[in-house]
Amino acid sequence: MSAFAILQRLLFPVWMLLILLNSFYGYHHPFLNWDAFPYTGLGIEAGHTEAGRPASLREAAQQDLIQAYGREAIDALNGANAYTRTVAQDDAAFESQLPFYRVKPLYISTIGVVGHALGSYARAAFLICGVCFVGVGLALWRIRPAGFSPMAWFVLLLVLLFNSGTRLHWMAWAASPDPLAIVFFLAGFYGLFCKPALYWVPVCFGLSVWARPDYMVFETGLLALYFWHSRSLRERSVCLGTAVLLVVLYFANTLSHQSYPMVALWQQAILGPFAHTPPLQAPADFAGVYWQAVQLDLATIFTRPPVYFCFAALAYVLARGNPVHKALGVLAMGIFFFRVLLLPIYEWGVQERFFFMSYVVLLYGVAGTYAQTTPTRGNEWLRQ
Repeated sequence: MSAFAILQRLLFPVWMLLILLNSFYGYHHPFLNWDAFPYTGLGIEAGHTEAGRPASLREAAQQDLIQAYGREAIDALNGANAYTRTVAQDDAAFESQLPFYRVKPLYISTIGVVGHALGSYARAAFLICGVCFVGVGLALWRIRPAGFSPMAWFVLLLVLLFNSGTRLHWMAWAASPDPLAIVFFLAGFYGLFCKPALYWVPVCFGLSVWARPDYMVFETGLLALYFWHSRSLRERSVCLGTAVLLVVLYFANTLSHQSYPMVALWQQAILGPFAHTPPLQAPADFAGVYWQAVQLDLATIFTRPPVYFCFAALAYVLARGNPVHKALGVLAMGIFFFRVLLLPIYEWGVQERFFFMSYVVLLYGVAGTYAQTTPTRGNEWLRQ
């Protein structure tokens, strides 16, 4: 066996080792994002019966975080600005923010179960992200397009997750429902475009939306694309039924928690300076503040290196890809800019995870297009 063949066999173990080390580091040296505060509180609520629920979720969450990570770190987190100081000191202000977080019930209930077993709901919020990030790494490896070089795919995944522009490996370090939602998204994507195995798509996409409701938009777009290109009545029925399920889950979730579509996201993103307003309340100049935010975001977006990768990938796929890859590229870029409009003014680099699906789908389209269009000898050389 040649040295190159041995290297190819080692790629997957090396990839998973990197993912495991990143998750291990993140659990022991977490990025203490402020969202850990409300998620810990809701995890405590989920892990107790109504009779055993603490009188103050805010105090219980703070105490759990302090026991896990020390008072100094938590005081610095809560004292970052006037908004966080207010929420950290006022039960009513804290409770007013919870509807936005309650719409991730799968993540919260998992925190409740794991936190009860672990004895720390704060640590559970971070542990879940680390474990799910391992699943993300495994799923990314599995969706490699047929005929594309494993070595090249390894390099592309390294650049995607570990480059300084996206810093997507931070997903394993912060308290967030994203790794959990992304695992199920990738499993559903694999069932649609790689295997295919439609029977698990409704379950995977449904759990993804239950973990993070705004994933519904991208997933229904993928289902519509598959529906359009399929000629099978059974496949079309599964796609249509799954899309209806996702929409029902989305609105049942958001409306039941009074976290109405887009309004709650906008409030968290751009109404921070207005402190602890109720979830459906906005200042009189909301429209003006929102459009200023959009303009600033659009001006900032073109300073980000990953954006140029997206445009280059889309141009390549449109020039050489098959109809499915072209449609995937257009959908990925459309959702990318829809997300900018949906959630303007956020910390670029820290919140790059919001665009993870667009990056992955574009990467898949580029790799699939290359594998299909590269001359046989060149492609065979890459595979070997």
